[in-house]
Amino acid sequence: QINKGIFEAEPPNMGFDWTWGVAQGAVLILEQSVAQEGRRSARIDFDGTESLVFAGLQQLVPVEPGHHYRLTSYLRAERIKGGAGIRLEVAYSRIDEFAQPLAHGREVFQTLSWARDSFEFTVPPKTYLVAVRVRRDLGGTLKSKLSGVFWLDNVVLRDMGSSPSRGGQRGEP
Repeated sequence: QINKGIFEAEPPNMGFDWTWGVAQGAVLILEQSVAQEGRRSARIDFDGTESLVFAGLQQLVPVEPGHHYRLTSYLRAERIKGGAGIRLEVAYSRIDEFAQPLAHGREVFQTLSWARDSFEFTVPPKTYLVAVRVRRDLGGTLKSKLSGVFWLDNVVLRDMGSSPSRGGQRGEP
């Protein structure tokens, strides 16, 4: 289960909660004037000086091997530039850049307001922890600098139960 999916309190930046890693060229702000639910949302400002893949915001979440999950969230973006948009991704619990993605949501560049995103995945055997993180896919060789603003709010992870016949898949928003 996602801890503090609506960003009402200051994240402690440790344990099983939202953490913010140092990401050159990005600043995390708990936005009080723009929220999908509640009073605040997570806002990341990208200044266009770095070619970021991992945007710095993530949460480690305990999961059950073989269970099928659905992650829903609300995203908002303004003027995202740099060849690839921003999205939520679920990956193995490793924090380094070599972590293997299980599934990812929709890529956003510009939204008119909040856009609902939803995708599903099945946890591989012997996996008890995944990372839900804000990320972009550079497609291998693209080194463009990232600029713009991204918001995240109302993140919910639902355990759909054991489902051996389903594979990790991307759902439609």
